[in-house]
Amino acid sequence: MFDLGAAITDMEKMLIRIIGEDVQLVTELDHGTFPVRADVGQIEQVLMNLVINARHAMPEGGAIHLRAGRHTGTLDEVNLIAGAPSGDYTFIEVTDEGTGMEPDLIARIFEPFYTTKGLDGTGLGLSVVYGIIEQHDGGIDVQSELGQGTTFRIFLPSAPAEQARRAEGQREQAANNSFAGSGQRILLVEDEAGVRNFVMEALKKNDYEVIPAGSIREADQLFAEYDGEFDLIFSDAVLPDGNGINMLERILSSFPQMRALLSTGYTDKHNLLGMLEEFHVHFLQKPYPLPKLIETVGEILQEEILPA
Repeated sequence: MFDLGAAITDMEKMLIRIIGEDVQLVTELDHGTFPVRADVGQIEQVLMNLVINARHAMPEGGAIHLRAGRHTGTLDEVNLIAGAPSGDYTFIEVTDEGTGMEPDLIARIFEPFYTTKGLDGTGLGLSVVYGIIEQHDGGIDVQSELGQGTTFRIFLPSAPAEQARRAEGQREQAANNSFAGSGQRILLVEDEAGVRNFVMEALKKNDYEVIPAGSIREADQLFAEYDGEFDLIFSDAVLPDGNGINMLERILSSFPQMRALLSTGYTDKHNLLGMLEEFHVHFLQKPYPLPKLIETVGEILQEEILPA
């Protein structure tokens, strides 16, 4: 449980950096608090990806409207998650001024493995967004017309305010954990700018030095520029100029003591087991909540380096 309004406020600066200067983020929160029964890390990841999707829909710029408020009653009108009970809900709306979608696309938008941006996309397909909201006994609705933009509306069950405040205090206390860094240098290889900026900001907030790259070529240049002096390489599997798996294999063949973390949203982990075991590469499945990201990076960097 947590206060959704406070979480949105905490994310606002990070979201502004993600969407860039030519897109305006307009946040509209109803008065009061919005306690919800949900996992904050998963909802933050859902919100980030909806904002990134909205950004992609506006290549010429525009405004993204982010709203939150209360809804009382049933979820019949969203008509997507059957059996959701009546009661008090909190809603989140993400609206863009972009190109909009055709009806046949809207009908398929929550299908597994369906994406409008090609393989790997933002790392979180809308079918996964749907699954996360369904797990939280909520609902999700999409409304769009060609040339008129798109609105995603999410409903989450509300929680008693006192319980949410208590949970928020526990979350803040847990954030001060042993997984924070101490200046370790990470080479982050991720071609999706929104995801790259989001991960970079999160790691920097936890006292890591992050050197970002958007392609294998750029990563190789940075690796040479820094003479290979990185504590961790964190790479996506699918990159615009090649395979991140092959890049890691090549680097680790020459630098066997280098720590490495691979992440992707669409590759079956079982197909990677040989490489992961041979080169001691860690794996993080997208989508990952930020607490899981920080925990995984912290655990890897605390591991004893195996002898060459």
